[in-house]
Amino acid sequence: MKESELSKIAESIGSIFSPFCEVVIHKKVLDQYRVIYIINPQTNREVKDSIIFDEEKAALKKYRNSYTLVAPNGKSFKSNSTLLEDDYIFSIHLEISSFSKVNDLISNFINQKQDNTIKEQDSLDKISKLVKSYTLEKNKVVSELSTGERKELIQSIQEKGFLDLKGSVPFTAKLLGLSRTSIYNLLNSLED
Repeated sequence: MKESELSKIAESIGSIFSPFCEVVIHKKVLDQYRVIYIINPQTNREVKDSIIFDEEKAALKKYRNSYTLVAPNGKSFKSNSTLLEDDYIFSIHLEISSFSKVNDLISNFINQKQDNTIKEQDSLDKISKLVKSYTLEKNKVVSELSTGERKELIQSIQEKGFLDLKGSVPFTAKLLGLSRTSIYNLLNSLED
């Protein structure tokens, strides 16, 4: 493969992933590989440098192309180096530090959503416990509660703020064997 063809491939890859992807072509010169082409420099290398990172050497010796690279500037890369016809090394270094920050942001967002879901489930569990505690106190099953007792129970649930949570009204209605409309009517009567 010609150097001009390799450089076109490097440019194509580099332009797609710019500015996060460095593409380096090394050519074997007197038993050393020298950088002959670099696009989107990220690892402090320049054309004619004979620098080849230990990770690149190890990848080539083990025929393991994918590896992680930490450059002297501290940036982390997901990398791949391929030996071509024993004369060239074609290396791609995708900078992952920025992606790690985005990943952390997304993880925090997802965990926050999960935390809210857990809080909602905890609140629904607390509503269940309140209903159970109330019925035990009255020594009745839910279906035996009078309208006044149901009203008192709903007021207790409302005062604790549980009916403000998503899904709590239908959940409470189901527990008490009522419709959502009945719950809202009882809540409205509490305001009177």
